[in-house]
Amino acid sequence: MLESILNFKEISKNPHLAFIWSFIITCVAIFISLQLSYEIHIGSGQIFSLTGIFSVVFTVIPLVYLMTYALKREEKIEEDEIRHHYTEKNILERHLYDILFFLFTFLGITMGYALFSFILPESVFQIQLLKISELQGSISGQLLIKNTSMFSEFFTGAITANPSAAFYTIFINNLKVLGFAFVFSLLYGCGAVFIIVWNASILGVYIGFLAENITHIPVVALSFLPHGLPEIGGYLFAGMAGGILSASLIRRHSMEITKKIFLDCLILLCVGVFLILAAAGIEAFL
Repeated sequence: MLESILNFKEISKNPHLAFIWSFIITCVAIFISLQLSYEIHIGSGQIFSLTGIFSVVFTVIPLVYLMTYALKREEKIEEDEIRHHYTEKNILERHLYDILFFLFTFLGITMGYALFSFILPESVFQIQLLKISELQGSISGQLLIKNTSMFSEFFTGAITANPSAAFYTIFINNLKVLGFAFVFSLLYGCGAVFIIVWNASILGVYIGFLAENITHIPVVALSFLPHGLPEIGGYLFAGMAGGILSASLIRRHSMEITKKIFLDCLILLCVGVFLILAAAGIEAFL
């Protein structure tokens, strides 16, 4: 039912509605996860809560339907452009509204987690907090990146004394994530949804725990925007490129149409690389 609250045609015309919609489904997902209260009992009497990961799963479920629809729609736009030789809009203009839809969806999920991480006990989001703790580590002043999390550099808290080295480390890490987003979307259609939701949950939890009070949450969130927006955009472009190409291959178009769609997807992927390059530059040098 949650995936049917808003008509996709309506969201396509007003992408900002995706913020409200994703915020609502995130709140519902967290609330349901709290009712489940699954825990793992580890040795020495330690208890590990799975609420954080369940909240991610329940957020992903309604998103899959809408994002699959969006990617199929984007592939259809590409097909129509090729078949009818449209020239009114370039590739970025054609996909602008759906990129905004994905972006507002990410922001809505982030703010949902930020709100609940401020209100609820730390134990609820143990998994996210463990990941944040891991990402905050540093050795001898060097930027430590132990995985390919989308926002890994957000949580390290410090840039090395050598901005060029920091730029390289951040960019290479984010390039790996962009590759994962593309491949997951190519293989699973909307496979990047889990990556997006997981990282939105990490960022949201981090914002919630940084906030001094509930009204301070937007202020903290704004501090991530200068390098956060281009970085998010880069992953979204990569995910869209993989999803469009996946839908095209499933439809088994002629070689000519498939080739042109592939070239358009390559342009989207290159735009994504440029955006994460810009984000790394802002993070390291500004």
